[in-house]
Amino acid sequence: MLSKYDWPGTVRELESVLERAVFVSRSSVILTHAMPKCVHRVPRPRLVSGGMPPNPTMDVVEGAYILWVLDSEGGNKIRVAKALGFDPSTLYRKLNRYGSDA
Repeated sequence: MLSKYDWPGTVRELESVLERAVFVSRSSVILTHAMPKCVHRVPRPRLVSGGMPPNPTMDVVEGAYILWVLDSEGGNKIRVAKALGFDPSTLYRKLNRYGSDA
């Protein structure tokens, strides 16, 4: 799980995740439930990939871009809304529209 995570932060992010996991774990083995949710997520495809239709609609492009920013901000919706210039309620509506459970 740790090797599949993209680690958008510095090595400090990894250090923080491991410290938290050690603290949360009740045994000498760190189980997946001790890891933060961001590490559990399956990596999303890159914004630009071969899977995009040749002429995507604006909805497809907007949805992909919002999800890309969400990933790059580590799932922090307040920072995403600010980065995109949206009110947080608008971001939540758009995430709902594009089927994100993030």
